[in-house]
Amino acid sequence: MNSKIPAREKLSEVESEFFGNVHEIHFLYTVRRITAEEGMERMHDALATYQRRITELWKDYMEDKVE
Repeated sequence: MNSKIPAREKLSEVESEFFGNVHEIHFLYTVRRITAEEGMERMHDALATYQRRITELWKDYMEDKVE
């Protein structure tokens, strides 16, 4: 039996984390706890992390498909 977490579950986890970060950034900006510049920096970091994790998932998926 395959003990790996299914790809859809991993993707769902990555997406939930990303949108949670976006929601937090929006909330902090809305209540004026961060500036627009800080919000943009955090958004850039969140997006970079999301892109990196999606790329890792894709590589894992392709490696599993080849094996």
